[in-house]
Amino acid sequence: METIENASTNSSTVDRALIETWLHTSEEGKKLTSEESEYFLAVAITHNLNPFKRELYARIQYENGERKYSLVTGFEVYLKRAAETGKLDGYSTRIEGDGEDLKAVAEIYRKDWSHPFIGEAYFIEVAQKNDQGILTPFWNRSKRYMLRKVCLSQSFRLAFPEILAGLPYEASELPYSEKNSSENQSQGKSTDAKAKTANENKERTKEISLQELISEIRALVIDNRSILSDDHASWIMSQLNQPKTQPQLAGLLKHVRNAIAEAKTTLQGKQSPQQSSVRRFPGVGRSPSTDSTKTTKPMAAGAEGVTF
Repeated sequence: METIENASTNSSTVDRALIETWLHTSEEGKKLTSEESEYFLAVAITHNLNPFKRELYARIQYENGERKYSLVTGFEVYLKRAAETGKLDGYSTRIEGDGEDLKAVAEIYRKDWSHPFIGEAYFIEVAQKNDQGILTPFWNRSKRYMLRKVCLSQSFRLAFPEILAGLPYEASELPYSEKNSSENQSQGKSTDAKAKTANENKERTKEISLQELISEIRALVIDNRSILSDDHASWIMSQLNQPKTQPQLAGLLKHVRNAIAEAKTTLQGKQSPQQSSVRRFPGVGRSPSTDSTKTTKPMAAGAEGVTF
């Protein structure tokens, strides 16, 4: 039987700053979503689990393309926490049976109990297998060792519920099939790649839309240079050389179309020059006497409704 000396509880306190440092600096932490990070932080602080010591870590799997998130406690945490109570008086494990009857038996001794706690874990019930019923690599190579870990983890939680209740399970207790293990990285990369592609397509669509607006405005100006004043046409082209959002370009396009339509109406004689309702380009088309005391600068193109 293994005996445990009283362990001092001198472990450093886990606080929000420490966990946030881990989340922002570790590759594992960077993969978590904001909600997953908050949950990780809450569990770590509640149970004083230090991820830098691998007392707590996150596991992400993909099942049929769906992201699965779980927290895992390091196996040694159960032993350490039990020892820190000063009540642990040793423990032992043994393997019994064979084949489907294979099981692990754990005996945990507490100084305040007259009899040991005895726990059992049956291989047929806890061994991890893939969808085809084949043992995962770890269980196939080290079935007795893995069976002992599961048995001890379960037994320590039951023998010391006052300090171990609510802790995340140890990794060997959680479902983890070979299929998920082998596909985890590829499916994760596939999901991330799809998200990246979607964002790139969105940006590309936006860029194409902007280019289409610019091309249409430029074509309208070129095709109608005969009815647009030189100053007005130059001003429009200068606007196209400035950074513009899609709504701003749409507003400029509307302005150009209206100006061309009104200029054509004037040329066709439907309205006299004196009564023309053409919305003139600011600062253009006025007589020298009118503009001699006031200079009006053209306004930047904006969203629909902006006065030019």
